[in-house]
Amino acid sequence: MEILIEKLNRSLQDKRGCERVLELTAKHSEISVEEIISNSRKYSIKVARIVAANVMMMELGIGKRETAKAVNRDRSLMYHYQSVHDGEYIFWAEYNELYDAVHFELTNGGKFKQISMEQIRHTLIREKISDCQPTYDEDGNLRTAYEITAKIGRKSFKIKCKKSEIFRKLDRISQAFHKFKHEMKYKELEI
Repeated sequence: MEILIEKLNRSLQDKRGCERVLELTAKHSEISVEEIISNSRKYSIKVARIVAANVMMMELGIGKRETAKAVNRDRSLMYHYQSVHDGEYIFWAEYNELYDAVHFELTNGGKFKQISMEQIRHTLIREKISDCQPTYDEDGNLRTAYEITAKIGRKSFKIKCKKSEIFRKLDRISQAFHKFKHEMKYKELEI
């Protein structure tokens, strides 16, 4: 009897979780829940549907069968959604922003925005922000280099760059992480 009650409670929690994710996805994508679960193939609706399904499966741990039922799709499509999540998160800006917004509000209740080192790494790759290759003068000496230290939320990272690129990199980092509390400083490296 206890096992049956536990299964019913889990089923009810999953249903409430699915409804909450669909509501948050609808709120952040400005698309109604009815449109998300419809058979429409419209681009914006497709993005919202994939985000909702992946948040349900990956963040709430809801099974593929329940998720498929919630988004009105076939269970096999849930395997596809989950398998392509990493690539979509890195390279598909609309997907990334909507996923982060839904995930953030679901986990933090909208209080403050945190970021993981994995999200920082994916954002740096997507925005093509990386260390510069060292350059040398005519005598073979290393030219002056700078190091940017950026703190995004509670996480920090460092990027090396040339003097001519420092302000462009600072601006690109600031734009890439504009949704988060961030601070940056730079210094000339000792050579």
